[in-house]
Amino acid sequence: MGIISNCPTSVDIIDLGTFDDEACCDCDETCHGFDETCHGFDETCHGFDESGNEFDETFNGFDEFDETCNEFDETCNEFDETCNEFDETCNEFDESCNEFDETCHVFDETCHEFNEI
Repeated sequence: MGIISNCPTSVDIIDLGTFDDEACCDCDETCHGFDETCHGFDETCHGFDESGNEFDETFNGFDEFDETCNEFDETCNEFDETCNEFDETCNEFDESCNEFDETCHVFDETCHEFNEI
């Protein structure tokens, strides 16, 4: 579909069904700034590949996802008890922890639970 030349700036005027994966990938920073509603693209739009789009902090809050981690289900979003409890280091929530660095919060390959620290 190519680059969207007139990216919408408000979720109220967006019909997510009109976006295919290429359109989503080619969209500019204006479209990356979607709120939570717009982040909930369908699976096609979630599946950005590395060549189509580099995720920025504004869009997803993480440094990098692999293809598996692009799609979170409810289990992933809610986290498990182990993740919610964190250890003392993560409870301090320094900048690294808040940014989900590899040490404190990295998802394992299933993307449904965190690796143990």
